[in-house]
Amino acid sequence: MLFELRNIHTPYILESGLHIGITRNGHPSLIQLSKRSRAILDERAKSAKDNFVFPFKKNWYRNKWDKLKFILKFGNVV
Repeated sequence: MLFELRNIHTPYILESGLHIGITRNGHPSLIQLSKRSRAILDERAKSAKDNFVFPFKKNWYRNKWDKLKFILKFGNVV
């Protein structure tokens, strides 16, 4: 999932949903968005750098996830 978030670009956010160019089956897909998802993506797109909606490096997400797991005492933290 982290890979998918990192690859959302502002042009992929369409009125009809979120366009995913290549999926696991090799075909493009259009994901319908809830009002909340649309609001989040639209807000993030306003400050997008180089069209990346979530411009953080891979390790940023991993570190935040590990910290949250530790706080919630959810599984083993690596």
